[in-house]
Amino acid sequence: SSSSSSSNNHSKNSSSSNWVGPATVFVSHAWQCKIHDVFDTILDYAREQDLQTGVEDSRTAGSSTTKSKSKGTKKSTSPPPTFFWFDLFVNNQHSISTKPFEWFCSTFQDSIAAIGTVLQVMTPWNNPIPITRAWCLWETNCAVQLQAERGVRLVVRLPPGQEEQLLEALTSDVQAITKALVRIQAEKAEAFNPTDRDNIFEAIRSTVGFAAVNAAVKDQLRSWYLDTAAVLAEREAEQEGDTAPLGNLANAMLEFRQLDLAAYFYERVLATQQRTLGEDHANTATTYNNLGLVALEQGQHPAALRYMELALARYRAALGDAAYAADPFVAATLHNLGEVYREQGRYAEAHSHYVQALQIREQVLGDHPQTAMTLQCMGSVHQAQGQPDQALEYLQRSLAIRRHTLGDNHPTTASAYGALGNVYQEQLRLDEALECQLKALHIKSDTLGEDHPGTADTHNNLAVVYQRQEKTDLALQHYAKALAIYRTVLGPDHPSVAITVFNVGLSHKLLGHRAEARQCLQQARELFVSSFDQDHPQVKLCDEYLAEV
Repeated sequence: SSSSSSSNNHSKNSSSSNWVGPATVFVSHAWQCKIHDVFDTILDYAREQDLQTGVEDSRTAGSSTTKSKSKGTKKSTSPPPTFFWFDLFVNNQHSISTKPFEWFCSTFQDSIAAIGTVLQVMTPWNNPIPITRAWCLWETNCAVQLQAERGVRLVVRLPPGQEEQLLEALTSDVQAITKALVRIQAEKAEAFNPTDRDNIFEAIRSTVGFAAVNAAVKDQLRSWYLDTAAVLAEREAEQEGDTAPLGNLANAMLEFRQLDLAAYFYERVLATQQRTLGEDHANTATTYNNLGLVALEQGQHPAALRYMELALARYRAALGDAAYAADPFVAATLHNLGEVYREQGRYAEAHSHYVQALQIREQVLGDHPQTAMTLQCMGSVHQAQGQPDQALEYLQRSLAIRRHTLGDNHPTTASAYGALGNVYQEQLRLDEALECQLKALHIKSDTLGEDHPGTADTHNNLAVVYQRQEKTDLALQHYAKALAIYRTVLGPDHPSVAITVFNVGLSHKLLGHRAEARQCLQQARELFVSSFDQDHPQVKLCDEYLAEV
C-alpha cells in the first residue's frame, strides 16, 4: 500500500518522477482535524527535512541546485526525497473499510515498517484529536511496536500557529501544560465502529500496552510545550510592557524543573518590575517569592530564605497589615518558607509558617489545591516528628481535596498519594504503602515524564517500601533510577541526591555489605553537611549508622 504517495516538491521540474515515489513518511491524522492544519504540518516537516539535507525549497529557491558554502559555486545534489503516504490521496476508503482486522496486523504493519517514519499530526495542542480516535492510536501503536523491532520512527508535530494559542493559555493559567498532559488518555479513544475499537484495544494491550503509547506521544508533546514556551518567553522578555506573560512562562519552566531557564526569566521580570513598579509592589514581591522557589528546588536554602523574606517584607509594605493577613499570595510565601525550614530539619519553624499559611488559605480559598498542599506539608512535619496519627489526619484530608478538585490523574494528587504511602510505610502497612507509591509513580511518569525530579521522588519512596519488604534488588533498582534523574536534573550535590545515597547505604547495611554501606553513608553525610550543617537530623542519622558499620 506504499507504492505511490504525495511528495514535497524538491524540484521545479514538474515531472511525475519528482512528485511520486516510494513513501518515506506515513502521515497519521484524524479526519476531524482541519485539512489546512494537516497540510501545514506536512509542509513544515518537509521544510525541516530540506534544511537537514541541504535542499532548497523550490517555492523560494526556484532551482534544484545548492550553493557551496566555501566556493559560492553551484553543484547538483541528490538527497533522498521526502515522499508522504497520505490516505486521502492513495486509499480507496470504500474498499479499505472491508479489510479484516488481521490485514492491519500484518500487511499494514509491514507497510509502516517499509515506509520507516510515522508523522503524527497533533491538533489542537491542548486536546489532540488523534489521541481520541482508535485508528490513530493503532497507527501510533504500530510505530511504537516497530521502533525497537525494525527501526521505525514516530514523529509528533503540531501545526504552525499553535504556539500563540499556547502563549494565550499560559498567560491565564500556569497549569495549562499539566492539564493538557493529564487530559491525554489513550484508553478513552473511540471509533465509529465499536468492533474496531475493541480489536484495536486488545491489540494494544497484547503488544506495547497503553502506557507505552501514552508515553511515546506525551514525551514528544511535553518537549514541544517546553521548547515552545522557552522561545515565547525569550520573545516576551524583549517587551517592555506587561510582565505577566513572561512570568507565567517562567512558572511553567519551574513546574517542569527547567530551573536555570526559570531563574533567568524571573530575573528579567524582576528587573522590569523594579524599574516600572518599584520595590514595594505586590507583583515585585511575587517575583521574589518565585526566585526563592527556584533556589529551594536547587537546594540553595540560604538564598531561598533571603528571597522569601524579601517577598514578605514587600507584601507588607504594599498591602498594609490588614490585607497582608488575608492575602493568598502572602500565604504562598509563608508556605514556601515552611518548606525551606522543613528541609532544614527546623520542624517547629516549619510548622509555625504552615499554620499561618493554612489559616489564610482556609479562610480565603476553602477546599482548594493550595490548601491541600499546606495540609500535606503539615502532615509531613508530624511524620518527621514521630506523630503518624496526626500526619494521617492531615494527609488524608489533603488527598480528598486534590481528588475532588484536580482528579486522580494530576501530579499533585500523585504527591498526596506518595506522602500517604510514606506514613503507611513507617507504620509497616506495606501493602497500602506500595499501592500508594505505585499509583503515584504511574501518574507522575504519565504527566511529568520519566526524567522529572518529582518522578524520582516516587522512585525513591517506592524503593524504601521494597526495602521494608526485603526486596532489596527491586529497592536498589528504583534508587538507581532516582539517583540518575536527580544528578542529571538537579546536580550531584543536591539534598535529594544525599537522601537517596543515604537510603542506598542503608540497603547495603541490611545486606551485610559493610564497605559499600560505609562509602554511601559517608558520601551522604558530606552532602548533608554541605547542604545544611552539622546539626541537621540527617547528619546525626548518618553518624549513628556509620558507627554500626
